[in-house]
Amino acid sequence: MPFSAPTDIIRLVPGSPLPANNAKVRRRFMIRLFTDTSANLSLETVRKLALTVVPFSYSVNGAEATPEVLADFDGKAFYDAMRSGAVVKTAMIGIGTFLDAFRPVLEAGDDILYVAMSGGISGTYNAAMLAANELLESFPERRIAVIDTYAASLGEGLLVLKAAELLRAGKFLDETV
Repeated sequence: MPFSAPTDIIRLVPGSPLPANNAKVRRRFMIRLFTDTSANLSLETVRKLALTVVPFSYSVNGAEATPEVLADFDGKAFYDAMRSGAVVKTAMIGIGTFLDAFRPVLEAGDDILYVAMSGGISGTYNAAMLAANELLESFPERRIAVIDTYAASLGEGLLVLKAAELLRAGKFLDETV
């Protein structure tokens, strides 16, 4: 397995696996890499690697926010509020958010790799799995891999960076997960 950290990989691959070494049969599909704001990757890194970041909703002292784009999330202010004793809460990403994020990618004919925050501390991983299962009914020719990193923050972010490195090196989805 390419990742050095332990992962619980559930690959949702319709049909039989693709042959490993037959370039005529194995067509390289575009693979879109997704993660969530828990990965704490800089906006510069997200842009450089063409990542799609699905945002968590959060509140600070009761004021709710859901960043529309990563640039709207002020990580420094968020963590400063935590350190200063503010009541900070996050909400899992719902299945509808994943459906909205994944569907256009599948419609464009691309596959998806979503590197998720730990399923042990958030229901987000499970929501992504439910969305993937639902979407594969409509897009049986596409592939979606959802990875539970058993991590958050830097631990998750490092796995996203490794996945991006493998994909940029031309690895297939099954070689990356």
